[in-house]
Amino acid sequence: MEKEDLIKLNEILDRLTQNGFFEYYKELRNYYEYLANKYLFDLKTHTIDPATGETIPINKKDKAYFEK
Repeated sequence: MEKEDLIKLNEILDRLTQNGFFEYYKELRNYYEYLANKYLFDLKTHTIDPATGETIPINKKDKAYFEK
């Protein structure tokens, strides 16, 4: 993932963490859709690790990633 994309993702996550407004959820969802199209991954099976920028698979049985 390009550094600029990772920086923008973390900025959106920071605003969402601080305020939790609906607009930021929408912005985050739209940005994840943009990233999925740019980096060619399926949002239903993969996500981006905001710390590393790595595309990682979502294991729906293992909720440990979402508890972090």
